[in-house]
Amino acid sequence: MYIKSLEYYDADSEWQLLSLELNQPLTLLVGASGVGKTQILHSLLTLQQIANGRAFSGIQWKIAFDVDKNRAYTWEGKFENQSISLLKDKIVFPEPTVELPELTCEKLTLNDSDIFVRNGEETLFKSRLTIKLTSHQSMLKLITEDDVSLANQDFSKIRLSGEKFSFCPDGNREFISISTAEFEKYNSLEKVKESKKSAGAKLFLAYQNVKEAFEWIKQDFLAVFPHVEDLKVELIQPFNFADEIFPVVYIKEKGVTHWIGAGKISSGMLRTLMFIIEIHLCADGSVILIDEFENSLGVNCIDTVTDFLTNHERDLQFIITTHHPYIINHIPSKYWKLVTRQAGKVTTRDASEFNLGNSKHEAFIQLMNLDEYNEGVAV
Repeated sequence: MYIKSLEYYDADSEWQLLSLELNQPLTLLVGASGVGKTQILHSLLTLQQIANGRAFSGIQWKIAFDVDKNRAYTWEGKFENQSISLLKDKIVFPEPTVELPELTCEKLTLNDSDIFVRNGEETLFKSRLTIKLTSHQSMLKLITEDDVSLANQDFSKIRLSGEKFSFCPDGNREFISISTAEFEKYNSLEKVKESKKSAGAKLFLAYQNVKEAFEWIKQDFLAVFPHVEDLKVELIQPFNFADEIFPVVYIKEKGVTHWIGAGKISSGMLRTLMFIIEIHLCADGSVILIDEFENSLGVNCIDTVTDFLTNHERDLQFIITTHHPYIINHIPSKYWKLVTRQAGKVTTRDASEFNLGNSKHEAFIQLMNLDEYNEGVAV
């Protein structure tokens, strides 16, 4: 999947994203706090849920994306608004019996030709009337025809970085199991990439079945942390989990006798490892969303991890938010999108619109001095 543009409106919050054009495999959303950078990522996750059959009151959208070089899709739609009433300090929630919001319109086009069009009670599929379908779910979910299924399947490739990233049950960290029946199932790099497992589970599957891929990940990790000598993944079977086993990552530091388990590894090291795993093991065509890229990363990690994101050779798209000057200065300005907001309307603009300097540092200094960057939100 490659997302080319996005328009989005949430009637409940009166939040509107005017057209966001995504013309690079890496997009760095920059701007003041509160302008809507994180909300842009959330809007994509909401569309992923709508494609999976969920209904959301008051959501209206239009998204253009490519599945491959020969398939350019546009998907748009609108849910009716069933807003929650606010009475003084009391929130009045709808009764449980209230029906889900209905899709009042929806359309999917492929290479500028309509695949389906829904308007009120009438639904056309490839210019022919269809049987009556539920109005509470997207036709992207309801229709299994190949052209529609391909578009639907691509939405599963949107990943929020760090989601379900886990390695072990110790140290109170979230963990995720692997059934013993799955070991042989994922016996190639492509099968590991296409699995919907967590980063930790994928790392174990590579460690177990695709040694070369695990070695790539290990060497990249050791390059960021030269004091680390080795990396491995082992399985444990905690008490009361008789039928499940769990992958646990360990590091071996130079000059230290014992292996260190994930529960005692720093969050910055684990987050760095997560980025490396995703770059190597996520599915081809994945769209990876990273909110506040700088979280948990020290200066010793940021340079190298940023290089991984900008210099990889895989078919991936990254959409990242940050307001960390060091990161903005390190990523070329051609990847920047300056986000500003006036009341509920969010606008994104290319750095080129501001005639910033030719050198990376000069462009960074000029960006930092822009009123649009420092003020961000206007009433």
